[in-house]
Amino acid sequence: MYSNTKLICGLAAASAFTLSGCDYASDRAQLSELKQQQERQQARLDQIAQQQANLANSTAAFVNAVNDLKKKQDVFAFTEFNPSQTRYFILNNGSIGLAGRIISIAPTNNGSLVHISLVNLLSVPVSNIGFNVTWGGEKPMDIKALPQWQQLLFNTLMNSHLVLLPGEWKDITLTLQGVSPNNLKYLKISIDMNNIQFSETPSAEIPPQ
Repeated sequence: MYSNTKLICGLAAASAFTLSGCDYASDRAQLSELKQQQERQQARLDQIAQQQANLANSTAAFVNAVNDLKKKQDVFAFTEFNPSQTRYFILNNGSIGLAGRIISIAPTNNGSLVHISLVNLLSVPVSNIGFNVTWGGEKPMDIKALPQWQQLLFNTLMNSHLVLLPGEWKDITLTLQGVSPNNLKYLKISIDMNNIQFSETPSAEIPPQ
């Protein structure tokens, strides 16, 4: 009887050990699976982060490209330069394309006469070409000085009955009051489209500005 009791106790202990060992193996398997899930989730998060970084870089590159294109377009939509140093320029606002050169700058009463030669780069005639002109002293390099310099600039809208055939050169004169030739270091010109006609016949009347 004693021997049987001892045997039963031994079997019970062995069973307990066996169950305990199975539980440990199961826990290790679950921990391993959890670790793998975490690694997969982390890999996915890293992938998403990389995709977002790539998207941000692509967006930044696109914005920079658009800004660069706009700057290049602005360079031709209007021209600004020092007329005492620069002789040739291009105006192209997407509708009209002109090239020009400064012929001479002469003094006039309280101002300057700027003689310019223009050529029509289009394949059709253009008439009633007007210009928005800004002029003044030399543009400062220091950005802090720009506001004061801008306040001293002159601006006017110049209308004309000018007709330019394709490839044709014609001379015009800009009368710029308030700045003598020696002090005329800044000139900005853009095309005014209000009265433009794509024909050889200019309109009879252009409203005064």
